[in-house]
Amino acid sequence: MPDLRPATQRRPERVDLPVPRAPAPASGGEFDTPGSGAPRWVLHYRVASEVKALPTEFLWDPYIPKGAITMIAGKGGMGKSTIICKLAADLSAGRKLQGARRALLPQKVMIISAEDDIERRLVPTLELMGATLENIALSDSTFLLDEDHMVGLGAAIEQFGATVIFLDPVVSYLGGEMDINQSNQVREMMDNLDRAAKRSDRAVIVVHHHRKDTGNNPGVEAALGSADFGNKARSAVVVWKDKLGQRYLKHVKHNWSRQGDTIEYSLETVKHTNGTEYSQVAWGMAFADDSEVEEGLPQPKVERVTDKARAWLFGLLRDGPRLFKEIAARAETDGISMKACERVKPGMINSRKTLEGWVWELAEREGMGDLPEPLPLAVSPMPQIKPGLDLDVLEGALKAMRARDG
Repeated sequence: MPDLRPATQRRPERVDLPVPRAPAPASGGEFDTPGSGAPRWVLHYRVASEVKALPTEFLWDPYIPKGAITMIAGKGGMGKSTIICKLAADLSAGRKLQGARRALLPQKVMIISAEDDIERRLVPTLELMGATLENIALSDSTFLLDEDHMVGLGAAIEQFGATVIFLDPVVSYLGGEMDINQSNQVREMMDNLDRAAKRSDRAVIVVHHHRKDTGNNPGVEAALGSADFGNKARSAVVVWKDKLGQRYLKHVKHNWSRQGDTIEYSLETVKHTNGTEYSQVAWGMAFADDSEVEEGLPQPKVERVTDKARAWLFGLLRDGPRLFKEIAARAETDGISMKACERVKPGMINSRKTLEGWVWELAEREGMGDLPEPLPLAVSPMPQIKPGLDLDVLEGALKAMRARDG
């Protein structure tokens, strides 16, 4: 009997789904449709037990891995292009990079720049930085990161033998018609670049800009445009400065490694033999935990934690050496960070081991630079440690006594 109820009230008829067919070896194409025979596309997979585990290699451990995209991001005027010139110069000459455990052999480097003039900016800057110029290829060519142009880019990289490629800035190679805020458009281009890096095992470093409305936010999310710029990068560093003007390089994304130290840096001006002045990067202190970097200082006259620690240490040690365990206890009482004390120690504090334990004392004045005004101590001064025999001297005397007594 026919169902005379309105269509919206009828029970839907049963439809049997097709039985899945055994997948046939194939590649590319679309998903199969019911009743069309053998599938035109099958998911490619590998059994984990048949895959050889490979180590991650780095050009700059842990900041720049090989076979992946690394992003350097920051606001304009932070010296991003100067930093990549510094990295390129050191890599080309086989010099040890900042904080690295060892130097690599000289590398072939390719810098593709849409913003800096090759003759007037890049070459003079690289010369001042001591680059081995025959190991650096420079290009100001205009192209897109689409499949057709990636073939030509790969050919040039192979011909020169580059192991590291800098793109400055990456948005210049996406095309004027692309909306960089649209994920589907940005993702396609970044996927092409990511695949090229993986297949060739090259390090690809892209320079990107931060939005102007991000304040002091140094995260990847502050990058201009779609989040896919940062999503495709396996490592990312941002450059920024606090309200006192101190600049930092911060490792904010590290999918393939541990998190690297935050590094202080400054930009110094040096005159070339051509009479023009150029910026140079001067690295400063590095520290593992940047949580104490006071990026949101309430007023300019508030000191950074490192300045405060330096003044406190000088006030504590100016009258003589102190045991380290007593210094640590006093720091907790006075609200001083021992991490900050460790950061200012080089060049200011000497440490030595005695029978009573490790001792800190002020280094020779020549190596300390301008001495700070000492901070007032929160409690009465600790008793001084009287100069005595170092542990090595004492052990030698004890050995001599044992030998004498037979």
